[in-house]
Amino acid sequence: MAVFALHAIQPTPGMLTEQLVYLSASGLAGTGRFVILRLFVFATGSGQETAKTTGSVHTPNMPKPASTAKTAKTADTNLPTKATTVPRPRRTPVTTGGLTAALSPS
Repeated sequence: MAVFALHAIQPTPGMLTEQLVYLSASGLAGTGRFVILRLFVFATGSGQETAKTTGSVHTPNMPKPASTAKTAKTADTNLPTKATTVPRPRRTPVTTGGLTAALSPS
């Protein structure tokens, strides 16, 4: 978009000018993306509780792990003293037909 605007302003820009416009637009887009994600997606407001403030490492909808193992105490008292395992769903293998059969509607 930026190079198109450059060509609309100046019909025959040099290669160095095109590269500067392209790199500047890319840097500006990356900075804007960072700011948007930081402000809206990864924002932690004062009203939200995090695992560090509550001392919990589980999310509300996750079941408690079946087994826990003790670990050595750490210097930071906010960290949990037990290592936890999270159960993962089992995958069912595709037995016949390969990827095409798995992706085709039944």
